[in-house]
Amino acid sequence: MTTSASASTSEVIHSNAQYHSDLLQTLHSLEYAPSALKEQTRYIADLRTQLKEVKERVNNLALKTKKERKEHEDLRDSLLRRMASTVVGRKEKFEAKKAKEEREYIEALEAEIRERENQKMLEDMIVEAARTKLDIEDKAERLKLVQGEISILYENVFGGPTQEFPRDDQLESQLKSAQETYDSIQAHLNSNSQAVGLLIRAEQMVQFSLGYLNEALAESSSYNDDLYHSSGSYTEVMSSLCSSAASASKAELLMVSARRANPEVQAIPPLRVYDISVLGGVFSDDLYIDAQAYSKVQENKEKLMRAQTLIVSEIKAAKRRAHRAGADLIEASEVLTDCRKELERFRRVTFEQVGGTSASVGLLPPSYESSADGGAPSYSPPSGPSPDAHVPSSVETPAYSPTVLSPDHPDAQTSHLKAPGSVSAPSSPGPSTPSFPSASHTQTQKYPPPPGPPPDHLEFPSLARSHSQTTGASQPKTHAKTLSTSSNKDLPALPTNEPSSSTSGVTNRSQPVSRSSPTPSHVPAHWGSRNPFAASMIEG
Repeated sequence: MTTSASASTSEVIHSNAQYHSDLLQTLHSLEYAPSALKEQTRYIADLRTQLKEVKERVNNLALKTKKERKEHEDLRDSLLRRMASTVVGRKEKFEAKKAKEEREYIEALEAEIRERENQKMLEDMIVEAARTKLDIEDKAERLKLVQGEISILYENVFGGPTQEFPRDDQLESQLKSAQETYDSIQAHLNSNSQAVGLLIRAEQMVQFSLGYLNEALAESSSYNDDLYHSSGSYTEVMSSLCSSAASASKAELLMVSARRANPEVQAIPPLRVYDISVLGGVFSDDLYIDAQAYSKVQENKEKLMRAQTLIVSEIKAAKRRAHRAGADLIEASEVLTDCRKELERFRRVTFEQVGGTSASVGLLPPSYESSADGGAPSYSPPSGPSPDAHVPSSVETPAYSPTVLSPDHPDAQTSHLKAPGSVSAPSSPGPSTPSFPSASHTQTQKYPPPPGPPPDHLEFPSLARSHSQTTGASQPKTHAKTLSTSSNKDLPALPTNEPSSSTSGVTNRSQPVSRSSPTPSHVPAHWGSRNPFAASMIEG
């Protein structure tokens, strides 16, 4: 799927939009695999640790069970002990000991069986977890393949200069620069790490050379002290010198390799050891010649020691450079990852916007259709019947205004004696709903009481005042009183320890309750069962 010269990038995106959408859906369904694989691996390791501990307990319990069984069988099958206990009159003690051994054997056997069952359960869990891990590993491999296919698709579509999407070229250039920086730091880290390894080996060879040289000097001292100059001592001296020279030569070669791996490594002076291949016989029967050879070997030893010090300092310097390169590499890796993700994100969004596959993968928000007149977004009404269908248009709520009676009107004095049926209900359909003002509302209209003394049925001031405030201006007082009386007619009697809901709802708690003593005829007949406490207050 390479971009042809005649086809633009947008056309190629359109032709591969469905393929790209399928890859993204597969990618989203497999993104959990790496973390799940790590967690499953940890879970299996934990199960195996538990299984190892359980196996140890099973082995210990098996030994204990074997021991308890042997003791139980020995005591049970011992005819001599049974007869001896019978003869001496300790049969009960023998039977108790026998029962104790049997009980201990049974307890040990049960404990072993439980641990073996635990072992079997853990083994089954490990098998099941391993099967699950194989499935997760397969999904992790599929995830890598899908990621590779997406990368190949993006490279084929967006690879190289893209005039339609200059932002892609910019991000691609940033990624290339980050990759070059990462590779450079990685190469620097590798060269320093390789140099550290070579320098360590070179320092070891110098140590070997110094060791052989010390042996040669020690043998030469004993050789000079030997009166007869035995050939064995001379041979050992020359062998030690040869080994020292070989180790020094290897150290020089390793130093050259270290400088080739990293030119920042400093060179050291030549490592020379006077051996038989250079001077022939170094030590001889002439004490003067032996003294000169000894001093030269001692001088070379000092040079080797100085070279060892230089090599150690180079090792430390190379380690410091490697440490700095490692820190820089971590930062470069983060920058490279961010650049790669940014480029991949841009290409994915571009693919979805141009190809029109954002809705299928759910990565972009939904677009709203604008209206034709003002450009504002239009929203379709919800499904179902129209709200107007529930309220007929022909039904109108009539206005109901209360009639305020004067104090001299005859109905103002006898309204409380009328039967409930004498008050005509409003002509509007359905019950009228009174409005209950809140405590903080100060604009509610109130009707002042008529002049003159209050009627006898309003002798309880808090009830009358609260009821007149809560019913509002849409209900007359006589109508509210009639509804309150007739609504409780067919209700069952409440328990005597609970106050009436209607009374508690209209009583003004902020004003003190009047304790005046009206006549018993003023107590409504239904109050005795509905609110005995209020009835007792009025009657008392």
